[in-house]
Amino acid sequence: MSQGLTFCWSNQQDKAVDLFLDMLKEDTGTVEAHLTLGNLFRSRGEVDRAIRIHQTLMESASLTYEQRLLAVQQLGARLYGRRFI
Repeated sequence: MSQGLTFCWSNQQDKAVDLFLDMLKEDTGTVEAHLTLGNLFRSRGEVDRAIRIHQTLMESASLTYEQRLLAVQQLGARLYGRRFI
């Protein structure tokens, strides 16, 4: 996770996206990786991909109330950005 954040901070978003996608292939339960990847997609203008990431996360039965609330909040921000709501 920290290497992915380092890529984000050093403006190497492609490397960060690849790393977070690999992380999710290994462990689909990583909430932080989902949220960060969704934010990366949004910042690159890939709002549809960001929305799919947040929707996938929200379908996880293992989320705590706080994690689910954060996922819903970020999904709402993506939808609002697309003027769907």
